[in-house]
Amino acid sequence: KKRKRGEKESDEDEVIVKKKSKKEVKKKVTKKGGGKKSVKSSGRGKSNVIDIEDLDQYYFPSKKHITDFCSDLLEWYQENKRDLPWRHSKSNDLLSDPNFPYKVWVSEIMLQQTRVDTVIDYFNRWITKFPSINALSQASLEEVNQLWSGLGYYRRAKFLHS
Repeated sequence: KKRKRGEKESDEDEVIVKKKSKKEVKKKVTKKGGGKKSVKSSGRGKSNVIDIEDLDQYYFPSKKHITDFCSDLLEWYQENKRDLPWRHSKSNDLLSDPNFPYKVWVSEIMLQQTRVDTVIDYFNRWITKFPSINALSQASLEEVNQLWSGLGYYRRAKFLHS
């Protein structure tokens, strides 16, 4: 629910909690007298109230769980990442490459509804011809479409160019 300007914030916040059965149930968390919280079902029929102490039947990931998951994901990425041309720069320091954001942007546009294996050759040709956004802006739409030819969805090339 959106608040209108100047309207007081409600003491109700909607949250999604997951039962142990992994079924998502929409619940409302409300503050009761004395600052105690309870969960009310937002479904039809009789509203059932659950004390905060009974929330152990729901799954709320802990900060440690989230941190561990992020660490595991980053470790997996380091071991399994693919060698893709938009992840490289001449200086091997992507953050100091002024064209790095442009390369990522081009790759993201090319990868929309197109396989990575197909995009790699097109990306390499594109960056050779248009190494920067300034070089792309100097090109004609005809040149852009000619280089894009074979990737399909020419509207993507037009948006890159404009």
